[in-house]
Amino acid sequence: MMHVLMSCINYANHIHVTANEIRELLDETSPETVLADGFDAALIGIVRQFTKSLALYDYDQCVEILMRRDKMAHEEAIEFMEFNVLGAWVGGYTPVFSSGS
Repeated sequence: MMHVLMSCINYANHIHVTANEIRELLDETSPETVLADGFDAALIGIVRQFTKSLALYDYDQCVEILMRRDKMAHEEAIEFMEFNVLGAWVGGYTPVFSSGS
């Protein structure tokens, strides 16, 4: 666990961390954290909010997943993300999404 913890801490310093390592750390330290179904490839980190750990996803990667996996057009994938993913409140451990654009 210490290796995974150090990897996640060093994520901000651009050390590569896999989604599996992030998921493993969340399972060990914050099992109540909610993960976004179907977006494992877009899981990029952990956000701390007070005493909670939240899963952090790359918004743009999620859009790409929807376009590739579900054959959605770009605009359709964005609309789906906004309404069905970002608009879904599943409690205090709801995942968060970051966008570069």
